[in-house]
Amino acid sequence: MEPDLQALYMVTLTLTRTATGGLYDQLGGGFFRYSVDQCWTIPHFEKMLYDNTSLLAVYSDGYAATGEALFGRVASETAELTCPCSTKRSSTSRLTKSGRLA
Repeated sequence: MEPDLQALYMVTLTLTRTATGGLYDQLGGGFFRYSVDQCWTIPHFEKMLYDNTSLLAVYSDGYAATGEALFGRVASETAELTCPCSTKRSSTSRLTKSGRLA
């Protein structure tokens, strides 16, 4: 079966814009729950575990499908926020190409 390039484009654009926009915590990793402005640049400073675990799965899949370094970094940083015990074994824990923690 041929890959759906339009769907891949839409997903990668959405993941990229979400990771580089106001909802992603560039310092602490993970995503804030929502924005308080119309441009989605000022976050409401609240992080929900269930939001972040869902986004962790999506970014891991995105990284596994595309190899995009941004998706791998966001997934790793979100994993560190949501699962600190599993990522403390190494300060260099990062996702492998298959989307698993190394």
